[in-house]
Amino acid sequence: MSKFVKTAIAAAMVMGAFTSTATIAAGNNGTARFYGTIEDSVCSIVPDDHKLEVDMGDIGAEKLKNNGTTTPKNFQIRLQDCVFDTQETMTTTFTGTVSSANSGNYYTIFNTDT
Repeated sequence: MSKFVKTAIAAAMVMGAFTSTATIAAGNNGTARFYGTIEDSVCSIVPDDHKLEVDMGDIGAEKLKNNGTTTPKNFQIRLQDCVFDTQETMTTTFTGTVSSANSGNYYTIFNTDT
């Protein structure tokens, strides 16, 4: 476990102890909610990119029939706090429902309009 992870855990425990003591001393009831993740990874995704949306524009259904294609759309997933002490490369994995029309190469697009 990295030094940063150990420090973060210790800080959260100390904050929790002070919160409990203050609540007992005041005689009040209260709740504190701490949330987040501790990861031992090479990089993290910039917070603004956690729910990335790519505007694909308006595409006619006829264009996609018979494994048709459209103009590619570029997008970026920005990374921060990258440390490459032991690794020189990285990989990215995209997951989803694989298209039955072209298994292994494309993912299914779902209509989420309500």
